[in-house]
Amino acid sequence: MLKLNGILYLFDIVFNFEPKDYRNKINEYISDFVTKAGKDFENEVEIHIRDEFSTFDWIMKGLISNAGFKIERSISHDGFSTEYFCKKDRTI
Repeated sequence: MLKLNGILYLFDIVFNFEPKDYRNKINEYISDFVTKAGKDFENEVEIHIRDEFSTFDWIMKGLISNAGFKIERSISHDGFSTEYFCKKDRTI
């Protein structure tokens, strides 16, 4: 629970691509991750994407807004990891 004007920072796996592009984007992400971190982590990334119930940016923005926050800024560098900088602007 935050007072009005309280700050919320959220960093998570949130998909920033069109749902119709999921197959190609996920395969690209896994390949890029393996290149950066090594083959040992490939299975971990696949498990996370399959089991962690990540969502799309447009859904997350609606959830944040409906919870009484204004998104001041959101950043996604790779289409998967996303940062949201939010401020509590109303009570619900």
